[in-house]
Amino acid sequence: MKRIAASAALAASMMIALPQAWANEPKPEDVAEFRQGIYKVIGWHFGPLGAMAKGDIPFDQQVAIKNSEIVATMSRIAPDSFLRGSNVDKSSALPEIWSKPDQFQSAMERFQKEAATLAEVAKTGDFNAVRAQVGETGKACKSCHDDFRKKRR
Repeated sequence: MKRIAASAALAASMMIALPQAWANEPKPEDVAEFRQGIYKVIGWHFGPLGAMAKGDIPFDQQVAIKNSEIVATMSRIAPDSFLRGSNVDKSSALPEIWSKPDQFQSAMERFQKEAATLAEVAKTGDFNAVRAQVGETGKACKSCHDDFRKKRR
């Protein structure tokens, strides 16, 4: 729990500091750490949405709204964290991100679209619509992971 909170704090602080740091050529390790923080925040907030969609926890519209808005916001920040050369040892980013930029951009745009739609659908309070959109957003995540992220062991 402390690790997730620290990652969220790191991502938030870097969102403020990184644009200035980028003017000074950030270290690839810092960019990768920033990117990992973004995805930890996304995972932390998407997890309860998935659990609600599966029926593992009760549907809570306010939690769905808050979490989906955070996922949508972070989806818009994520592309900024893929600077060329930032696929360092600790990174799960595949070189295809940079060798196939049009495909990667398309995958990121799909994720952003699905996440934004999820945030809008959550506001309706329609559980079945939220559940369906959680599925679509998850498919967008998986698609990008399948093509642009190292397989986990």
